[in-house]
Amino acid sequence: PKTFSSTWIHIHSPAVYTYIRINLRTENDHIDWDRFTYALNKYLNPMGGRPGGMRVMIRN
Repeated sequence: PKTFSSTWIHIHSPAVYTYIRINLRTENDHIDWDRFTYALNKYLNPMGGRPGGMRVMIRN
């Protein structure tokens, strides 16, 4: 999908959600969605932000 939420990840890919929930934490012990979306943007757009590249935003 063009956009997705943490619930979408949990339903469609529970193993990925579990990995994120356990391994990507902020210093306040929340899920670090910024870190996840940054890594995902680099994966989906390896050319470094060229026009037309996909950008991901997580809705909590």
